[in-house]
Amino acid sequence: MNLSSLKQHGLAFVIFIALTFMLTYPLLQGKVLSSHDNLSWRYMSQEGKAWYEAKGGPVYWSNSMFGGMPTYLHFSGEGYGNYLGNYIFETLNFLPRPLGMMLLCFICFYALACALQLHFITRIIGAFAFTFSSYNPQIMTVGHDTKVMTIAFAALVLSGIFYSLNNRKWLGVSIFTIGMVGILTTAHWQIIYYLLLLLGFMGIVLVGMAIKNKTLPDLLKKLPLLVLGAGLALLPGISSTMLTQDYSKQTIRGGQSELSSRKGDSKPQGGLDKDYAFSWSNGVGETFCLLIPRLYGGGSQEKFTNGETYKLVEARAGEEQALNFTENLPLYWGPQPFVAGPIYFGAVIVFLFILSMFVIRSPHKWWVAASCLLFIMLSMGKNFSSFNYFIFDHLPMYNKFRTPSMALSLPMFLFPIMGMWALNEIFTGKITKEDSLKYLKFATIITGGLAVVVGIFSGLFFDFKGAGDAELLKQLGGEQAKDILDAIVQDRGSAAMQDGIRSTFLILASAALIWLFIKDKIKANLAMILIGVLCFFDLFLVAQNYMGVKNFEDKDEAEQVFTPRPVDQQILQDKDLMYRVQDFTINTYNDAKPSYFHKMVGGYHPAKLEMYQDLIEMQMSPGSPHNNKEVYNMLNTKYYIVPAGQQGQAQVIPNTEACGNAWFVNEIKMVATADEEMAALNAPNLFDTTQVIGNFNPRTTAIVRNTQKEMLGNTQFVKDSNASIKLTDYGINNLNYESNSTQAGFAVFSDIYYKDWTAKIDGKETPIVRTNYVLRGLNIPAGKHKIEFSIYPSILKKGTPISIAGNILVLLMIGFGFYKSRKENTERNSAS
Repeated sequence: MNLSSLKQHGLAFVIFIALTFMLTYPLLQGKVLSSHDNLSWRYMSQEGKAWYEAKGGPVYWSNSMFGGMPTYLHFSGEGYGNYLGNYIFETLNFLPRPLGMMLLCFICFYALACALQLHFITRIIGAFAFTFSSYNPQIMTVGHDTKVMTIAFAALVLSGIFYSLNNRKWLGVSIFTIGMVGILTTAHWQIIYYLLLLLGFMGIVLVGMAIKNKTLPDLLKKLPLLVLGAGLALLPGISSTMLTQDYSKQTIRGGQSELSSRKGDSKPQGGLDKDYAFSWSNGVGETFCLLIPRLYGGGSQEKFTNGETYKLVEARAGEEQALNFTENLPLYWGPQPFVAGPIYFGAVIVFLFILSMFVIRSPHKWWVAASCLLFIMLSMGKNFSSFNYFIFDHLPMYNKFRTPSMALSLPMFLFPIMGMWALNEIFTGKITKEDSLKYLKFATIITGGLAVVVGIFSGLFFDFKGAGDAELLKQLGGEQAKDILDAIVQDRGSAAMQDGIRSTFLILASAALIWLFIKDKIKANLAMILIGVLCFFDLFLVAQNYMGVKNFEDKDEAEQVFTPRPVDQQILQDKDLMYRVQDFTINTYNDAKPSYFHKMVGGYHPAKLEMYQDLIEMQMSPGSPHNNKEVYNMLNTKYYIVPAGQQGQAQVIPNTEACGNAWFVNEIKMVATADEEMAALNAPNLFDTTQVIGNFNPRTTAIVRNTQKEMLGNTQFVKDSNASIKLTDYGINNLNYESNSTQAGFAVFSDIYYKDWTAKIDGKETPIVRTNYVLRGLNIPAGKHKIEFSIYPSILKKGTPISIAGNILVLLMIGFGFYKSRKENTERNSAS
């Protein structure tokens, strides 16, 4: 690396920092970015985090949500052996959000552009275009941190591959390995899956071209180091990867309900329910939002203060009311439930991408084009069901992922890299001026024509009415609701037309700058800089709409969400070691906030245990006959939070019938199937005891399936009326009980069953019996006994030593690669 290169890279980094702070300048005022999903993670991980900070060590379990569940996917502390990956993650999170993520996006794309040997100016433009592409600010704002990082590291992985293909194998393998370690640490498996598809297309094209050009042996010589790098990169995080794979088999992501009523065509074996998986499917026409941001209205809460809705509300309720209403207007009218904003790559970038398909002579453009086409088709989900349902049912592992629109994540950097490559070819004279003019004409007609036809004349093709308008009409209410909705529909059309005009101008202006260069009217550097300015104002203004001043707040204000409500404070006065709470004032099974304070029956997690989901749907659905009083009791639900009074204020109702942490039962009822076990739990409804569909009493009866009969031994016993069992010590990974009974008996524990838990009675391991569908049960002999439950994922016994060794090997590999690269570079410079 020569001094000139070092200066360029240093200047690039300074520019990236400056651009980052242009969008996030409220951070300099001491504010923080408000992120819903990041808050949700803090809610669900609080118990584990607090325990880790107080006690240290790994955290494998938490009782804060869904009666208790593994923490493998949302908080682990330490203990998995991925020290290198943790260091990367902690470094990125050292800076205030989202600085680390934005700089990572800039740097990874810049590395990819360097690997392709693009002009310095195009590297900067492309890095900005990728980082500020509207999807990135949106997912940073809502808190999808691992998604952003995985996408960025995917660009770094490609960078390493291109360095290797361009005869810089040692530099390539070092960068490739860093990228792979980063990807496997952030571990957003859906993005990783897309990357594997992308690399598959790349491999097919490269092998095909190598066979055609008779250069296959040369290509194969470049692969072993990359394969070695990928293999080593797997090692530091192997424990976490193995644990995730193992855990997913028990969850709604990768598991399968045992209930016949929940086994349907919409939920394939080991995958998600199809309706759930395809909820966020891009509309077919919505694809054109890549070019025209507000073609489908923009976001579900879009600022539009200069339209018909503003005029209507102002005339009826005044200026202040009009401003407040149109600050968050429901302009989005597409098929998705709601969106933060459009996935917009930029009019200039889309134009340059189309231009690249004509200009670039490299075979690489074919796998890029094929991949982008595939990802666009995948993003349509159920709106292109003939293709996507087949893929969902037959492509291995694909049925574990949801949100098809996420497939546009990788084209988000493929479009700008190809666009910058096209500029590089034209402005460095690698393509003749005659060809440049011809291809410029084609690209301008295609993209400019689309912007005019689909954007400016969008009213000819769309009525701007969405599936959610009926619900919106109900929310608006009153006699004037229809007029307001009509005004909103008009504003949707206006937004599409305005952005169509805007995109057309940007395309024509960019084309004009390239034309002026070809005609020798302006210099190459000036033309590139001016195109960069167009790209900047295009994407920056859109990005600012989704990560603007309104998304930042004072630290003190941000922390107020962690202030307990009066009902929370009331419950927290109870100092019992362990009890649960059910909150009916929120979306009970889709809100993690109460789990910050309590051990909840509900909560939110995208990968909850499948058996618990069975229990929710069959026994604990609010408002249905199956809101089972006795199931809440067996889960030791000691408090209910319910809405009360005309204002629906939260109120605490103590539950004196909760079963406690553990109890001896009078009898065991054996059943043959999962359906019978679930049906045996039926009991009166919590709020309407006249709805009696069963008489299950968890204090006297335990329900156990025949498959566990061998673990039970004798199912006939006499219960000691004075028998007792109590929790003496509560820990994240350990629970200790003491029992006392004159008779051998069977005890039920209000703790959720999971295969990684083990139990010991007086130090001797004893089998845990899955009881009442989701709980733990134990055969306990007569007398006084100490009972200890502990959790340690058995898979870590194999994975952790490998992970530790992998950290060392990866560091050696990366260090040796950089050493060899520098040595080769020095020899190359000496020879020249």
